Amino acid sequence: MTQLDPHDIPCAICARTSHQTLLTGATPLEPPDFDTRPGELLRSTLRYWVMLCPHCGYAAADLREADARAATLVRSPEYQQRLAAAELPPEARRFAAYAFLLESFDLFADAGWASLHAAWMCDDERHPDAARLCRAD
Repeated sequence: MTQLDPHDIPCAICARTSHQTLLTGATPLEPPDFDTRPGELLRSTLRYWVMLCPHCGYAAADLREADARAATLVRSPEYQQRLAAAELPPEARRFAAYAFLLESFDLFADAGWASLHAAWMCDDERHPDAARLCRAD
C-alpha cells in the first residue's frame, strides 16, 4: 500500500515553507526491473523521493535537513544549471540537482543512485536522450 501525506515543510536553506508530499509508506508488489528500478507500487512514487524548495531551489530527500555546505552550493552556477537544464524534464531536474549536491559532499554512491533516478524520470517522460545524459553523469 502506498501512503502519501501532504505537509508544509520548512526549508533548511532559506527557512521558507512549501507544500510537499511525503511518502510515508510504499510496498513493492512486483519484482524490480533488471536496471534495479523498483516494481509497482513503489515505482509510481519516484517523483516523491526528492523534494524541491520552490523558493531557493534546494533539492533533498528531506528539505528540513541540510549539510552546512549546501547553502553555498545551491547558489552556485553549477547547481543552478542543473535546475534549469532544458534538456531534462522538470521532474528529472530535481534529481540531477540532488545528485550534484551528493557528489559535492563525496557521497558518490548516493549521487549515482540519484542520477539513475533522474534517468528513470526521463524514461517515464519518454525522453531517451535525456535519460542517456543522466546515466552518463
